[in-house]
Amino acid sequence: MLRQAVIQGLFHKTITAAGRVLALCLVLLAACATSPASKTSQTPVMTQDGAVVNYSMPANLKPTHILGCVSVANASDTWTPAEVFPAMRACIDRGDYPDAVGLFTLATSYGRFDMMRVADRSAWNAISVLQLQYLKGLSPAQKAAFDQAAQAMLQNRGQICSELETLGPPEYMPTYMLEHGMAAFTRSLKNGGLVENFNAQSAWGNVLREYVHCG
Repeated sequence: MLRQAVIQGLFHKTITAAGRVLALCLVLLAACATSPASKTSQTPVMTQDGAVVNYSMPANLKPTHILGCVSVANASDTWTPAEVFPAMRACIDRGDYPDAVGLFTLATSYGRFDMMRVADRSAWNAISVLQLQYLKGLSPAQKAAFDQAAQAMLQNRGQICSELETLGPPEYMPTYMLEHGMAAFTRSLKNGGLVENFNAQSAWGNVLREYVHCG
């Protein structure tokens, strides 16, 4: 219960910083492969956004594949949030807000799942950073259109729930998140940085029920 509370608290704290459009979307939604992590000799990079300071490995949040604007129905369970968030932004820039909202839901759902399986809590901020990065600089018109599409999705939540259930839990190693945490810098990753005895199917069911509110 404490771990879930911390995760939920981090999401809500991030959403407030991201702005009204992100806040509305996540509030609406809330109401509504495993191999050892590779070691790296890279030097941590410090970045600062206002009062928030982040430490990460170079390029750890960069997308491995450039997806462009796609739909959740055509998504892969091997796509990480670091790849899905840029795709979401591509949809926004193209004016495809229904797919943008769907991809936002996919990215944050996979992000929540990764937060449940990554042991290093300092690494969970990777999702916050990605949200802020790819929702930054939206015009008032874009924010309004995104909000409207989010509300429309909630009128037909069954579609996104069906797509996420069909897609299933992630089938990738959450390296993007593991390398964003302090444990990666201190080389103190145990069990590859993942929670021991993690039950992927149970965790994914929890994400669908408690985060997306399916079923």
